[in-house]
This record gives sequence, structure tokens and C-alpha cells, in this order.
Amino acid sequence: MGEEVLFTITGLLDYRANNTPTDLLMVFRDQSWTWQQVRDDVWRLACGFQEAGLEPGDRILGVFDKSPEAVLCFLGAVAAGSIFVPMNPQLGDYDVETVINETKPRIIVSSPGYLQRIQHLSEKISPAQPPRIYSSDPDAAGGIGQIWKRQPPSRPSYTAQTEEIAYLNYTSGMTGQPKGAVTTHRHILENARSSAEALKLRSGDVHLCMFPIHTHPHEIFARPFLLGGSFVLLDSIHPRVIADAITRHRITCMMGVTPMYRSLLSVVGSADYDFNSLRTPESGGMDSPISFIEEFEQTFGRRFLPVWGSTETSGVALATPPIGDIILGSLGKPCPGYEVKLVDDSGNSVDGPGEGELWVRGAAVVSGYWKRPDSTKRAFMDGWYRTGDILRREDGDFYRFQGRTHGMMKVGGMKV
Repeated sequence: MGEEVLFTITGLLDYRANNTPTDLLMVFRDQSWTWQQVRDDVWRLACGFQEAGLEPGDRILGVFDKSPEAVLCFLGAVAAGSIFVPMNPQLGDYDVETVINETKPRIIVSSPGYLQRIQHLSEKISPAQPPRIYSSDPDAAGGIGQIWKRQPPSRPSYTAQTEEIAYLNYTSGMTGQPKGAVTTHRHILENARSSAEALKLRSGDVHLCMFPIHTHPHEIFARPFLLGGSFVLLDSIHPRVIADAITRHRITCMMGVTPMYRSLLSVVGSADYDFNSLRTPESGGMDSPISFIEEFEQTFGRRFLPVWGSTETSGVALATPPIGDIILGSLGKPCPGYEVKLVDDSGNSVDGPGEGELWVRGAAVVSGYWKRPDSTKRAFMDGWYRTGDILRREDGDFYRFQGRTHGMMKVGGMKV
């Protein structure tokens, strides 16, 4: 990159804001932000969080719809030295109380639609000393604008380090109960580097991540932070909204689930939409039927790219190569920097073609769960993460999903 850059989210943001300040970074509806504008807003939030009394390592809980404020609060929390905690707003009261009790946030920022419920539950849990709660609407009374708008864009007094915790990525894991995967700057950026190499991503790509904002939220921005480029935020999964975004913004890389790609088949014939820019249609979160893959590739004229990843691996760890020979319907092969093995019911490694539980390790694999030593001990062993997924290894080191070691299945990003 031509200068020493801290291998952190905020270090890369600062580097690109200094070197390409007027280049586009973030788009939402009819609004757009350059690298410098995002960096300035992140600095304002970080300084505001520090002024509000947050210390390094304190937690900031975010309960968001997909929005620019969600991204900025994540980055602002990290820039202040805090640990960000994105939470699924659809969790039941018991699970919300579990997350709040475990993380003990000093500040909660919530989208307006969830604010009343979060305030009620927070006061119930900590009536003597509830966390400070803000609406994510910067213009609302009691909104994040109280922190944001009065701050000049000056560098925060904290500098994050590569091995420090950036956020707690809550997952249902192997049990269906929410657990916070302890995710560092290194985990995030090693995964971005690995997936970028595996999927042949480029500087200048325009990214669209269609996962919910609480599910691996770093995947919205980590790849453009590492490579350069921009990203588009959508708060709708309607196929016409997705197709319009691809057309208007010339999106090159999309991350979604199979039903979203299937829905695009209903609009592909419309003269209103142009999908020619979409080079990397990446699909995770569930298995993709071969019949659909064939239909997609015949319709769109490009390779469909099933991948496998998890919260504990910080994202994609197996990916279908965009070029070269593949096995149709597989999840691809291990991404650079990830080591995988299959383990049979007797605890022995499966050599060659065969079936077993997928175990994964590498620089992007987290070391455990926040305040959950028993769950950590069950899921992690000698650096290996035991995924609970049964895969079959085929010729060429390709892997095919077979099922689960227990009854939990992922539906819409949650285990049920």
C-alpha cells in the first residue's frame, strides 16, 4: 500500500480516507458517502462515545435495521476502543436479556422501531444502573445525534490494535442459544483477505451484502476496506429492489442466499434491469440445489458460487472457484489460510474421499465465546472449530454438504 498501515478496520479506513478521500464508499437509497465522509462521521461518533465516558473494552450494543447508522455505530464503537455487540432484534425477551446480561453494555443504540422494547428490558435487567440508550435516528430527540453532531471530526484518542476484540458476533452455534463469538480485527481482515483471493475479487468492486445487519455485519464493509471499492446497503429483499440496485450502481459482487437469487429469475427478462455487471454471485447460509444452479447459470450466463462459512470462522471458509474446474453442487474448496478436516463418529480424521464432521482452523477462526467457557470447550479443540456440519470430501478437495450432527438447521441466519 506504500505506507505502513495498521492491520485493523479503523487503520484501513484511515488509510483510504487519506489516500482516496473523495472516492465513493457507501450508498444507501439516494444518499452516498465518500471515504472521508465516513471517516469523519466515525471519528465524530468515537469522540462522542469517549466523551460519554466509555473506556476501552466497554461494550456498545446495537439493535438495528439495515442502515448507514448501523455501519457508522459499529465503526465508531471500534474507533473508540469499545466492543460492538450487534443483536438480532427478532430475539425473544429471554434471549435479549441473556445478551444484555452477558455483555453489560454501557450504551445501547437502537433503531426507532425497537427502542421502547429495549428500554423496557434494559430497565428490568439493571434498574439501578441501566445503560444509556439512544435512538439511531440522528435527528430524533434522544437520538445518536446528541453524540454525533456536536463533535468536530478529530482523531479519537485511542488506536486499535490487530489482536484486540472488535465485536461480539452473536450466533446460535451448535445449541440454538445465542453466544458471542469473540471476533478481533485480525479475524475480520484475514477472512476478507482469504475470501478476496478465493473469489478473485478486485480493487474497485462494488459490493452488496444481503445478509441481515446482525449477521456477520463486518462482511458489509471489510472487503472494500481491504481492497478498495464501495458497498451498497439495501433494507429490502424484494427482487425488483435488488435488481434496481444492481442496475443503478453496477454491483459486481453480491453476497446472499439461494432464495434471493431465485427471486431474481422473475425479473431477469425486464428491460428495466441490467445484470451484466454482476461478476460474483456468492451464495451462503444454505445448500443450493443443482437444478437451481443450472437454471441460474443458463439464465445469467455466469458461474454461481456456493460458499460455506460460519460466525466462528468469521465468514466464508469454503468457496466455489470462479474459474477452473468445479464439482457442481459442492460448496467448493478451502479458502487460502483455512485448514479443514473431516472427523468420523469415532473421532478419527477421514482421509481421501469420505464423509465426516467438518472441523476448521486458521487465522480467521475465533478462539471462543464471550463468557461461555463450557460452550467454548465443546466447540473448540486445539485450535479447531467443530462446526456440527456433515460434509463429504470429493475428488479435487471439493466438499458437499450432507447434513448436521444434531437437529439444528439454519433458517434465515438463525438455528431452529
